[in-house]
Amino acid sequence: AVWESSNDTVVSVDSSGVITAMGEGEAEVTVTAGGKSATCKVSVTEKKIMPGDVDGDGAVNLFDMMQCLNHVSGKTVLTDDAFTAADVDKNGVVDLFDLMRILNYVSGKSAVV
Repeated sequence: AVWESSNDTVVSVDSSGVITAMGEGEAEVTVTAGGKSATCKVSVTEKKIMPGDVDGDGAVNLFDMMQCLNHVSGKTVLTDDAFTAADVDKNGVVDLFDLMRILNYVSGKSAVV
């Protein structure tokens, strides 16, 4: 089988058909085998991470605050999207300042995280 992407800046596809997102946009992935072909449209969009939504459930709540607290206290280590969401002030560190912003939001003392 031969796999092809119509736009390698959006998605790349290897010889096994594994598709990798490369950038935002749309592309078509086509496979040709045995004289027949099939095409699939692929859309790549930027993943939106909500500040303070550490568990990624679409809401900032007590569970997010506890995950941030566990990270700040050293009980757990946040990584990837959870770390990005917990780093509310976007300074590359999840610390007490981020925890306090989440706490103020959850407790209703602040309208924004």
